[in-house]
Amino acid sequence: MRISSEHQPMKKLTQIITISASLLVLIALQGCEGSKDETLTHIRGSSASISKATLDHWMRAMAGGDFRSSIGTKGPPGLVSEPANYAGCAAAAKKIVPRTFTGKLKLTDSQILHKCQQLYNSIKAQALSFLISVHWTVLEGAEEGLKVSDAQLRREFARYRKQPYPTEADLHKFLEERQWTLSDVLYQLKRNILVTAILPRFEAKVKKAGGGEKLYTKLALERYKALIAKTRCKRGFVVPNCSEYNGPPTVSPSPNAIFEQFVQARDS
Repeated sequence: MRISSEHQPMKKLTQIITISASLLVLIALQGCEGSKDETLTHIRGSSASISKATLDHWMRAMAGGDFRSSIGTKGPPGLVSEPANYAGCAAAAKKIVPRTFTGKLKLTDSQILHKCQQLYNSIKAQALSFLISVHWTVLEGAEEGLKVSDAQLRREFARYRKQPYPTEADLHKFLEERQWTLSDVLYQLKRNILVTAILPRFEAKVKKAGGGEKLYTKLALERYKALIAKTRCKRGFVVPNCSEYNGPPTVSPSPNAIFEQFVQARDS
């Protein structure tokens, strides 16, 4: 995986949902893992899997976080799901699309449907790529003999929430506005702890090999490409981070751009 300066401990809980790497342990989400016939990806060297139920959860979580960050308010539930529910998305979108003074929506049904299709593809790619990187981080951590204990996680969570969300009411509001659970936050935080532990070890390897920015980039890119080569994805769920993927680095338009188009009644 690529390790860079962006992989530092989070300074605000609002930053954690967009980070591209995470950890494997799903904490309260372990029950979402489905049977083998639901498995969407396989990473050589890892027994972990991603089910449709897990993907569905993180698509919803990312949509909630992205909507809050781009629009500044809580988004309507139902905008995304796995499998896609375009009727449900359209119904949710009509709650945020502005209307004329006569009450008519400023986007047509076909325009809303098109944006719902774009949103599904964009959020699915974002969430699945994120979950794949979960396994990458754990795989790398295992190679380094690293793990995060529950006690360490509790200490770090207490430290991170102390200033921005000191009370239960503050924390509840933060979570509710993003349609997250506490487990979602702990999931992200545990990943950050692991990455923070991995980073100096990677830097030490670069230094031992000669050091310098060019070598750092070269070794990081090699690691990233090697992880992609190990990752195979089920047909219909091929996204960036899958070995079968041959498209652009990101799926466009981004979820944030689509949310803004909804609330501003822009067709593109």
